[in-house]
Amino acid sequence: MKPWPRSRQRGQTRASQTDWPSALAFQCKAAGLPEPERELKFHPSRKWRFDLAFTDAKIAVEVDGGVFVQGRHTRGAGVEKDCEKFAEATALGWRVHRVTPRHVTSGQAVDWIERCHDL
Repeated sequence: MKPWPRSRQRGQTRASQTDWPSALAFQCKAAGLPEPERELKFHPSRKWRFDLAFTDAKIAVEVDGGVFVQGRHTRGAGVEKDCEKFAEATALGWRVHRVTPRHVTSGQAVDWIERCHDL
């Protein structure tokens, strides 16, 4: 059996090592959108953060990795916590996009963000 490269932990793929929020932020800049804020703490009393946030438009983006390998966002407790976070964000006036790495690589995520900015 061939050992895993040292730069990668067992079970990780190249896709799981990619910084998807940074890739999406780069796409947004290339599309002429405002630069999003990274890791924005949006709730007054909880420690919740958005991966990317366009504060002027109150548009947030969460990139959910690991959706095909039983990651946190696909298990019961993780889904419930995400529901709570997004319900609170909506109550505070945020529009939240949940995207996967595939949405980022296909360009679909930046398209959705552009369309929200056009409203």
